[in-house]
Amino acid sequence: IAEDESGWQLGEPDLVVTMPDPYTLPGGEGDVFRNFVIPEPLDERRFVRQVQFRPGNGKIVHHALIAIDGSRSSRRLDEMDPDPGYYTRMALFSEAQSPDGHFIGWTPGKVTVEGRDDVAWELRAGTDLVLQLHMLPQAGPEVIQSEIGLYFADSAPTRDSFVVRLGP
Repeated sequence: IAEDESGWQLGEPDLVVTMPDPYTLPGGEGDVFRNFVIPEPLDERRFVRQVQFRPGNGKIVHHALIAIDGSRSSRRLDEMDPDPGYYTRMALFSEAQSPDGHFIGWTPGKVTVEGRDDVAWELRAGTDLVLQLHMLPQAGPEVIQSEIGLYFADSAPTRDSFVVRLGP
């Protein structure tokens, strides 16, 4: 699916949320994992059929994961770190979880496909999105401010979905 003029693969999302502050990744070497808390402004429960992630600076993002946190624990971790977001080594280190039955990830070149209303996931009002970025430093500092586009279902899901995670 090609991007439309707005840069969204499925057309303009129903809701676009952005990292509240840009983050400057220092130059250097090694992998950097950092979580960014993005409050969503909804005043009622919605069901999400699809998500599109736009990195904002694709040359430094190796991959991204998106979780939801209704507990505010990710906000507390963010508040304890003086920089935007909070540091982590791969784990989310909070109450943030993947939405029931869904794994939301992005890698460079990922194509966003139409979602399905019948397996949408619930997003409650006041829930935070937690964006985990795996970043690769360059020779000098790089600024990033990512966006997440949410496409809502017209109705509640009628089917259950589940994730099977396989490992070594």
